[in-house]
Amino acid sequence: MDPYRLREAIRDMALVTGFSACGFVALRRLSEHDSSLQNWLSSGYHGSMGWMENHFEKRLDPRLLVPGAETGIILLLNYFPQKKYDDTGHVLSKYAYGDDYHGVMKQMLFSLRDQINTVVPAKGRAFVDSAPVLERPWAVEAGLGWIGKNSLLIHPVLGSFCFIGELFLSCTLPPDAPWSGSSCGTCNRCRTACPTQAIVSPGCIDSRRCLSYLTIEHRGEIPPDRSLYSRVFGCDLCQDVCPWNRSCTPTTVPEFIPDSLRQDVYEQDLWKRLTPEDFNRLFSSSPLRRTGYTGLTRNIDRCSSQDEDAS
Repeated sequence: MDPYRLREAIRDMALVTGFSACGFVALRRLSEHDSSLQNWLSSGYHGSMGWMENHFEKRLDPRLLVPGAETGIILLLNYFPQKKYDDTGHVLSKYAYGDDYHGVMKQMLFSLRDQINTVVPAKGRAFVDSAPVLERPWAVEAGLGWIGKNSLLIHPVLGSFCFIGELFLSCTLPPDAPWSGSSCGTCNRCRTACPTQAIVSPGCIDSRRCLSYLTIEHRGEIPPDRSLYSRVFGCDLCQDVCPWNRSCTPTTVPEFIPDSLRQDVYEQDLWKRLTPEDFNRLFSSSPLRRTGYTGLTRNIDRCSSQDEDAS
């Protein structure tokens, strides 16, 4: 089959499988990101996420991560919720409403890989935020959008509420044209909306100030001078104000739609009533496992104490 027709056939497979967008890249070393990654790490902006310092060369060159890989297929999966729970007291990030995206998207990637192997046998691996991969730069390389001032990938139709996954394969397919430039213009709404000024410069985040980092990745006590602004797991403030997210289409992925029991917690702000048993029963398949019951109650207690101080 003509390689361009094969590429489009695979793109169709991806969309039928349920992915929201699909792009192709020729794998190489992303040398243009060498200094910016090194400067970000040297500035300590990764906070206590020490693993970000590991496998520096593999982050820049996925061919070291997957020997023999030549083509990257970059997939987006929309998770914008059908209903938002942003004004119900304690708030969690929209990506955590339903089941953990790692498992959901990984199974979709495996399915797509199996379909591809019926037309072009290829070895390779699937990744979903689970390896030293520069996902957003590769999405830009695949023509799927640009990196906004809040450091997130922005797709011109889907906005930024998308997960990114990759298939790195040993076959050779024609790459898509990379996205050129940025469509943020002079807009600075994300930077203005961030209450902790975590966006230190366009596209650069100081994780130590970021509410997502503090409520999810940070271990131990929250620094006493840090307010969580009612966030108990993650933060979407920089995305909520982005003009490119005004017309997001709600996801149809069943696993991302919370069941009635989780909805009750979100709608009725039942966070403080959760026992360890409740947490395990309701959130065993949720991204909230990342911080666990102890981390979640730490965040809730901090939010509650700050609410009392404010009153």
